Amino acid sequence: MGNRQHAHPRDARKLKHRAWVAEAAVLLLLAQALIRWVPLRWWRGSLGRPGAAVLAHETKFPGTAPQIEYDVRRAVYSACARLPVKLVCLPRAIAVQWMLRRRGLGSSLVIGVLPGTESKDGRHAFHAWVEREGRVLVGLHAERRYRRCTVLTQG
Repeated sequence: MGNRQHAHPRDARKLKHRAWVAEAAVLLLLAQALIRWVPLRWWRGSLGRPGAAVLAHETKFPGTAPQIEYDVRRAVYSACARLPVKLVCLPRAIAVQWMLRRRGLGSSLVIGVLPGTESKDGRHAFHAWVEREGRVLVGLHAERRYRRCTVLTQG
């Protein structure tokens, strides 16, 4: 029998992170394309059902939820930094929502409107973020100023 070399755990983590960044990049671009070119009614169901935010949801892998949340968020931000297009809050929130669902974690995608921002042409300032068990995973800080107008819950 030959001498077998084993991969270092750090190398496995790097490989996993790269795979998740690649997944996030594909989902971000898909989300951007859907937002721009496909009517919302055709794909809204992929984001969850209208309803209240998720307070608690068991994962397929108990005890790992905080690490999965961190890894998903990190992968989406890393992919955004590497892609040649500017991706605002909605495609980021959609990618996080989809990635969490694939890993068995429930979450809520929230879209809010900034009060008092209606322009002359009737447009408002909107913001999107993802919540899980009362914590904001993506879209931090600005969500406090926005009034919720849509909550899509999955899981």
